[in-house]
Amino acid sequence: MANITQIIPDIWVVESGVPGPRVVVLGGVHGDELPGVQVVRKLLACDLSSLVTRGTLTIGIGNPAAVMANARFVPGDFDLNRSFGVVPLECKDSIAVQRAEALKPFLAAVDVLIDIHATIKPSLPMIISPSTADHQLLRELVSVFGIKKVITGPALAADAAGMTTDAFVFQHGGLGITLETGWMMDTSVVSRVEKAVLAALGVIGIAPTAHSMHHEVEIEHYDAYWSVPASGAFVFTREWDDFALITKGECFATDSGVPLVVPQDSYLLFQKPQLLLKAGTEACLMLRRI
Repeated sequence: MANITQIIPDIWVVESGVPGPRVVVLGGVHGDELPGVQVVRKLLACDLSSLVTRGTLTIGIGNPAAVMANARFVPGDFDLNRSFGVVPLECKDSIAVQRAEALKPFLAAVDVLIDIHATIKPSLPMIISPSTADHQLLRELVSVFGIKKVITGPALAADAAGMTTDAFVFQHGGLGITLETGWMMDTSVVSRVEKAVLAALGVIGIAPTAHSMHHEVEIEHYDAYWSVPASGAFVFTREWDDFALITKGECFATDSGVPLVVPQDSYLLFQKPQLLLKAGTEACLMLRRI
């Protein structure tokens, strides 16, 4: 039977004692994204010591202070999911950056990360990974989660400002997956996502395959080719929905009054609210359909 140990506040490791994959499951990296927090809490209530039969499972809440505040990040602080690379000098002592430093040692050593998130606006679920589209385990996990929108590409693996958990894991040789469950207030998905994560642990190889399940899905694959940086004078032309089609040459924002246009037909993802735009951070992603 596996041993369970709390290694840092709100993070537990389940050691099977048998060699095998190292897996991390996180929720609450953004504290107001309720589905991930609830999924992790339900998983922690399971008999994990019996479930994990090979390798290790590290599981917990990414940013407990933000969860307590019911906010994306603690007001006046910094975004934890932009704290794993270069961060602004004034943020070095922030709650988010200190938490990232505590999370980095086991994220750097992990084989697979499943980081559960949800979107600010109503959206379909999606899987995001800096890994390549032909990564065999990623393809297997897509069928387990039963999610058709899959986003990979170089814009997700930037090693400069704003590095995310999945990019950090990718940089250290692991498979980093962000599982976007849909709208952050939609907790009706919690049971389904919990079952899918359990099934994923079976496919990865640390839990019995009795939990495994597969869905036949027609994948919509997108390549993230442009992480659009914000400046101090960046303004979107309008409110864009996720996966809004922007045609070649169309202006979607201005930067210091200069129009920004897409070089090809593109899909906009994760438009950051104007109040959260800071110079040097990501304003949105641009995708192309593969």
